[in-house]
Amino acid sequence: DPMVDALRHGHAYIAFDFLGYVPNFIFFAQAGDHKVMMGDEIPMAPTLKLKVEMPAEAEKVIVLDNGSEVASGNNVSTFEYAPTVAGVYRVEAYRRGHPWIYSNPIYVR
Repeated sequence: DPMVDALRHGHAYIAFDFLGYVPNFIFFAQAGDHKVMMGDEIPMAPTLKLKVEMPAEAEKVIVLDNGSEVASGNNVSTFEYAPTVAGVYRVEAYRRGHPWIYSNPIYVR
């Protein structure tokens, strides 16, 4: 079953649709041609970027590394961050002062 497989591999996120329907959301890491999604692992590289794409604008998007905020953006539907150290990165998006989307992590080794 594709849904169970996605959950097993961490390719999932939580969204609170009462703050805005989330038909599509993606949080991925890319270094050159190598691209991975939530739940996956990628080696640290000078060209590595973490990218977020949401279906609508969030009041605030936060990138966390091991639970600590390392980057944020306001009033955006896309966001990009270039990590400088290995870590466990995830995203939180907020609307109307409330959590809207929580991603699973990407593991940068």
